[in-house]
Amino acid sequence: MQLGSVTFVLGDGLSESDRLIQMAHTLLSSFSGSFVCHRDMGINPDIIDCPLPLATTKYVADVYDNIERFIPQLTVDNIEFDSGEEVLFPVVYLSINGEYKYDMSDSDIEEEVGEEDEYERD
Repeated sequence: MQLGSVTFVLGDGLSESDRLIQMAHTLLSSFSGSFVCHRDMGINPDIIDCPLPLATTKYVADVYDNIERFIPQLTVDNIEFDSGEEVLFPVVYLSINGEYKYDMSDSDIEEEVGEEDEYERD
């Protein structure tokens, strides 16, 4: 079994669609173990050795888990497959997660940067 290219179908209202598409594409087109800082990020490569029905089920579970954990701004609405001979071509339907809120004004990033400026090297 092989995994073909992933197609994304986006719902209305995605204001950051280009960035989110790139993030989702990278995440769902990569196997776990290929991201240095997050070895658990990505699709489990064991699906390659599974029969097509089992690989489909495992891929769906990995997609939902990875999007929820690593790109909480998105929600997976549906996953369909165009399959060829032992090749899966996932079609992932995404939308903005209306529950997700992140406020940069609550961030401590500015304070940390300001403190680091005090210790500049000469």
